[in-house]
Amino acid sequence: MKSLEEIRATLQEHRETLHQTFQVTNLWIFGSYGRGEQQAHSDLDVLIDYDAAPTFWTIGELREYLQDLLDIKVDVVTRDGLKPNIRARVLAEAILL
Repeated sequence: MKSLEEIRATLQEHRETLHQTFQVTNLWIFGSYGRGEQQAHSDLDVLIDYDAAPTFWTIGELREYLQDLLDIKVDVVTRDGLKPNIRARVLAEAILL
């Protein structure tokens, strides 16, 4: 199981690719990793900001890229994609990378 610091370091190394290929401007971690409660089976929840609104396909490609890069199951969501009933909690616990 990777630590948040290992994930942070890997994503920092690939920040330029994330921006150039997927137009990601900011990336946050939330969920179990954001709370420090991750376990071996935990997925990585990622919130993104972007230059140009991503398509459904772009988000899928980004998810696959991150999963291959980190060897962890990844869920990607945009701020606009957050459900209203969890939005405040996600934004409160999100860790900017």
